[in-house]
Amino acid sequence: MKVLLVGDFPPPHGGVAVHVEQLWRSFSAAGVTVRVLDIGHGPRDKSPEVIAARGPGELASLLARFSSDGWLIHLHTSGNNPKSFLVAAAAGVALRPSPGRVITLHSGLLPRFLEENYGHRVLAHAALRGYARIVAVSGAVRDAVLSLDIPPHRVVVHPAFCASQVVGGDAPPQVLRMFQRRTPVLAYVHHPSRVYGRQLLFGALAKLRSREPHLGLAMFGVETGSPEVRADAKSAGVEDLIEDLGELQHPEALAVMEHASAFVRPTLADGDALTVREALALGTPCVASDVTARPEGTIVFRTGDADDLADKLHEAFTGPRRVVRGPDAAKFLLQLYQTLVEDGARAGERPRVAQAPDLHA
Repeated sequence: MKVLLVGDFPPPHGGVAVHVEQLWRSFSAAGVTVRVLDIGHGPRDKSPEVIAARGPGELASLLARFSSDGWLIHLHTSGNNPKSFLVAAAAGVALRPSPGRVITLHSGLLPRFLEENYGHRVLAHAALRGYARIVAVSGAVRDAVLSLDIPPHRVVVHPAFCASQVVGGDAPPQVLRMFQRRTPVLAYVHHPSRVYGRQLLFGALAKLRSREPHLGLAMFGVETGSPEVRADAKSAGVEDLIEDLGELQHPEALAVMEHASAFVRPTLADGDALTVREALALGTPCVASDVTARPEGTIVFRTGDADDLADKLHEAFTGPRRVVRGPDAAKFLLQLYQTLVEDGARAGERPRVAQAPDLHA
């Protein structure tokens, strides 16, 4: 079995990119021949097994080469915008489902995207028809896909999480100094999208600081130091609580989460949320909105309710810590791939012995 993973690859360290990297490492450790076709915007020079594809022409050429040489292709994409499904159409081009095609849809915004207009539904249906299996990260994403009249047997639900790849470590020096100055310390992954609930969190911190006078927020992610973030923090009166860590390497991010008193996910929309499962696997109490089904062990608050968020954060700070490892997507996917290979063999579509394409031809 030889597998081509298609999707973003770190850096930067977004949720889809981190999952693709974890699968690459897991498959390699299991002895599977695996390559990554990186369609993100990070640097090209990453690893000999990670091939950058920049632009539709280069992507189409590389996909054609790997496909013709019998590689099983697994695309990872958000599914919440037209570009995502155009890439899906390119990677899954076929008049009928191919045993060598799998797609994982990661975004909790996918149902809203499909509901926005009929054109989105037409595009998504056309893009998904070439995939033998569609992996939805949550029940809500699965239901949205099924609404496109996709046959139910082609849609499976599994979180984008590899428990075996979650390992804590040493936090950066500035974080260790923060833990010496403050307690409790809350960890939060920032993104500029309003969906990530930054203003809601700052409002909850303002309500919580009277009960937790030494409270601190370790904030890391994309655009943490933007004028909008500073203005929101000042407006809520919590700028003095924030330690801005900027963008961290994934091992550093895991270390911050492991050392924190709690991790918070105040999102207004969500898929499955890799960071929630990572926090639980590290034994860190996790507070997340009830906008979607959350893993066992998560403390949920009412979406959009700053008072309830403050109460649940206080509960997390004072409650016990326990490790919740969760499922491992790598093991699930290897079993799925094997099933597809066997299905293809029974249908007379056994792939040829796969050789790595000559990328310099």
